[in-house]
Amino acid sequence: MLVLYLVLSWLFPGTRINHLGGILTLVTLMSIGSLIVISLRMHFREFFRNIAIWSGIVLVLAIAYAFRHEIGGVADRVVGNVATERGYRSGEAMVFERDPSGHFKVRAHVSGQPITFLVDTGASHVILSKRDAMALGINPPPEQFFERYYTANGVVMGAPIFLESIEIGGHLTIENVRASVTDGNLNTSLLGMSFLNRLEGFEITGERMTLRP
Repeated sequence: MLVLYLVLSWLFPGTRINHLGGILTLVTLMSIGSLIVISLRMHFREFFRNIAIWSGIVLVLAIAYAFRHEIGGVADRVVGNVATERGYRSGEAMVFERDPSGHFKVRAHVSGQPITFLVDTGASHVILSKRDAMALGINPPPEQFFERYYTANGVVMGAPIFLESIEIGGHLTIENVRASVTDGNLNTSLLGMSFLNRLEGFEITGERMTLRP
């Protein structure tokens, strides 16, 4: 303030002190006002920047909600291409891509128990491996393994059973499915024709298999 007063005295020689005091007060008020405006502008910029950020977030969320079904379908398809045994839903159908070994695998629930099947159109029935059957609590006695099955992997002996249900994708369910338990010479359970024939339809086109309920 003293420096400002001396500067004003040099700029306005002969001016009365009370006049200089008025000028000094005016300049001081203008300086304070300028600082306030600058400060407010800085705050306003931050304020509007925050508004813009949150508006963008709200807009993205609104768009995501509006297209939630489409986004969900895309996400399912991405997962289905990475984890091929899970597949993805297309309308009411389930679509599966070939895995790197060239086979179609299907993740299903048998009576609520998750089991991964190898699709085998050469198998007349659904065939459970010994391990998967035991996970379901199914353990036929040795004398029941009297049926011979011809699969893409060769001949296996099996014990005939009926499965309460096989469910795929949360909506495609076939109940009371004829099946067999192998005698231990099968590593992966097979999804055979006793299930596939009870679908409305199934088709294999190139690298893609479609199951229709």
